Amino acid sequence: MRTLSPSARFGVISDIDDTIVKTGATNFVRHWRTVVANSAKSRTAFPGVSHLYRALAKGTDGPETNPFFYVSSSPWNLYDLFQSFLALHEIPLGPMLLKDFGLDKNKWLTGGHDGHKLKMIAKIMDAYPDLSFVLIGDSGQRDAAIYAEAARRHEGRVISVHIRDVTNGELARAAGKAIAELEAMNIPVTRAETLFSAAESAASLGLIDDGDVAEVRAAIAEREA
Repeated sequence: MRTLSPSARFGVISDIDDTIVKTGATNFVRHWRTVVANSAKSRTAFPGVSHLYRALAKGTDGPETNPFFYVSSSPWNLYDLFQSFLALHEIPLGPMLLKDFGLDKNKWLTGGHDGHKLKMIAKIMDAYPDLSFVLIGDSGQRDAAIYAEAARRHEGRVISVHIRDVTNGELARAAGKAIAELEAMNIPVTRAETLFSAAESAASLGLIDDGDVAEVRAAIAEREA
């Protein structure tokens, strides 16, 4: 893990695939092409992500006061790509807990996605029992449901949940159900194609300031222009 700043107010646990960078994780063939055919320089961050994540990370001890952790079911093959991607786009660095791919029942195509993420989230929360966490993911890989279960298992430790909306159909309906469960636990939740509403929510909770929200809005507007 990592050594925390004594001034850390909270931590952030973020997915990677289709949350901060487009990988097509819901499509195995497209996702595997990311492994074999793409570089960090060829990929772009979703608009506003860099600005929001830097805003969440900064504090009285500087730009890395609040720690980031990245939990993904992507294979370890992508570690170097993701690490370079974060650095290139000035997204806060942090431990990456990726997934071992193999041929047994707990790996690769045979399952283990939810279990892997829940196990890694528990590992982080157990390592830092005095921190509460903001959870950020997307609707493409059951992140909302995973985060709802994590919130039940770690009562009072989840500050807010933010879901990038990247799907429709059954996955979207499942995300909606899980979001309702989170809201029933009085956990603030946002769900949108960008993370602008997440920035507004973070400001309302006192995690970032209004100037940070304006920067996220401007970054999104620039990309959409």
